[in-house]
Amino acid sequence: MTEGQDLMSASFRIVARLDAPSREYPRPQFGVLYAMAHGSAFPERGWTDFVEVLIRIWATTILGMLVASERKNRLIFLDGSYAIMVLRRGDGFRLVGMDTGPDTPTKTGWTADVGIVEMFHELHSASRTLLRDAKTRKYPARRTASFEALEMELRILHRLCKAAMVDIDNSRAFVEENARDTPVEVRRRKKTR
Repeated sequence: MTEGQDLMSASFRIVARLDAPSREYPRPQFGVLYAMAHGSAFPERGWTDFVEVLIRIWATTILGMLVASERKNRLIFLDGSYAIMVLRRGDGFRLVGMDTGPDTPTKTGWTADVGIVEMFHELHSASRTLLRDAKTRKYPARRTASFEALEMELRILHRLCKAAMVDIDNSRAFVEENARDTPVEVRRRKKTR
């Protein structure tokens, strides 16, 4: 990980909290979910939505972008008319807050640059918070198990991405080192018969 990546995402966070269990919505559970960047929240501080479902959808969307080499996708919110446009940028993403209301989607002015590993770190961190909240609020064992599975899946993805980025950084360093050691002009021999 480069110093620029650390600085790029230092102020990015996914804030997630789980509400008390509801008889009305036995699955999926409602809670607080929003993104923070440079002191600004999107869609807004305290935004409530179907937090468990959205953390899974967001992780799947980001992973899908990496696997399929997609350059652009959206992190949706199920409540309201908001989404986060995700644009692939090198080893990270540019996130752009969008109002996807009835007319043409418009940018809200909220943006964040975040590295791939940091994105999975934030998703994993959000899942840990949801699991802690489920245990603290005494969710039924079956529901808590769902949060445990989500946390485990995101922990594994975070570790895999972290290891992959180390491999990529090592490969880049190797290529750069070889480029310095290789003469600028390499002559080819003429083929003889």
